[in-house]
Amino acid sequence: MASFFGINELGLGTNEVSSAPGDSGGPTIIDNTVVGITSYGISLNLRDGSTSDVTPGIDSSFGEFSGDTNVAKYASFIDSVTSGTTEPTPDPEPEPTNCPPGLAKKGLC
Repeated sequence: MASFFGINELGLGTNEVSSAPGDSGGPTIIDNTVVGITSYGISLNLRDGSTSDVTPGIDSSFGEFSGDTNVAKYASFIDSVTSGTTEPTPDPEPEPTNCPPGLAKKGLC
C-alpha cells in the first residue's frame, strides 16, 4: 500500500479507517451486529526505510493493517456464558503436603 504501490488513498475519505491505539477489545460492527473484536493494528516498515503507511506511527491512516477476532467462531461459547448455562469451573483442590506452614508460605516445599 502507500509507498509499496505508489498510492496514498483509495478515495474513500473518512470512511477509509483502520483500528487505532486503544481500540483493542472493542467491537467491529456490521449492520448493527458485532462481528469481530479488535485485536491489533500494524504498519510494515522495511529495512530500506519504505513503509506500508502514509504517515509514521499507528494512527488509523492508509496503509496500516488491523486484525480482529471473528466472533462467529465463538458464538456457541458466548451464548452459553451469556445465557447462564455454563457452570463455573471450581478452583482445584490443593495437593496435600507434609510441608510445615512457614516453609509452604515461602514457597520452599
